[in-house]
Amino acid sequence: MTIDDLHSLIGSATWFTRLGAAPDGCMLTNSNDAWQWLPASRDQSDPLHVPPLEPVDTAIELAAVKLAMVSLRPVPDAVPELVDGPHNYTNAATGAVHFAVRMAAREITTGNPDRWCEIVRLYNVGSWPCGLANDGGIVVW
Repeated sequence: MTIDDLHSLIGSATWFTRLGAAPDGCMLTNSNDAWQWLPASRDQSDPLHVPPLEPVDTAIELAAVKLAMVSLRPVPDAVPELVDGPHNYTNAATGAVHFAVRMAAREITTGNPDRWCEIVRLYNVGSWPCGLANDGGIVVW
């Protein structure tokens, strides 16, 4: 994946339109298997790269996040499928997009497009890849 590919995925994403369906190789959050949430804010650490990837070009990362912010504007404040009783997970989901896009850009600029790029592809088709299963698989909402 290249930065241009990442920008294309962001621009054509159908944010949160395929919730409740597990793409191949993913499991749903209501599974009985153990899993952990993926980061939903920029100050959280990257669970996929230990030690963390160091930024090469923060301007490229920022440009990708800005594209995501523009692309996410049509998403309502409360996506009905992301509201569970009094809990609205829409802000967490959009924050997770920002984190994933930034980390995908970092993977690309370090020459190692990997799991974050895969996660952005899942966002592109309308899923919310919200967690990691203990076996390393991706959990979707």
